[in-house]
Amino acid sequence: MTSYDLFFSNHGPNRVWKKKRTITFDDLLFRNRAGNAFLTKKNFLLAIGGFDASLRAAQDHDIFVRLAQYHGMVRTVPEVLHNIDDEESNARITTSFTKWIGYYDFYCKHKIQMNANQRGSNIYIILKARGKGSLKNLLRYAPIQFWPAELLGWFQRFLNPPAA
Repeated sequence: MTSYDLFFSNHGPNRVWKKKRTITFDDLLFRNRAGNAFLTKKNFLLAIGGFDASLRAAQDHDIFVRLAQYHGMVRTVPEVLHNIDDEESNARITTSFTKWIGYYDFYCKHKIQMNANQRGSNIYIILKARGKGSLKNLLRYAPIQFWPAELLGWFQRFLNPPAA
């Protein structure tokens, strides 16, 4: 089980991530659609072997994939129960330059379960984490259903580059 997330920062408006009411195993093989906070039964977590400490990033994504694979869909509580500090200056895995290695490890671990579109989506995420989220790579690898959100982000970064 997950919930909506509230992202807050000193450099922009707060935003709420309203996730799908039910997130399937198939959804999760495309990208992390569930976030990083969850509530589950202890025996479910133990049955899948707990967290994979060998992953350098995407541990939350991996746990959701394995929970959905063995215990069914992830359900979303349709209210904000989780606040996330979105300040980019704070050190964390998602702002680390080496996060792409963890994403690659996740991809290698789960690619056998993925179809071609899911593999393409994950390859694009890895490239984007390496600073290679170009329009060319977006159009080449990301499935079409992710183009609107990715293109919006791409154009926002292009029109408003971060201050040096």
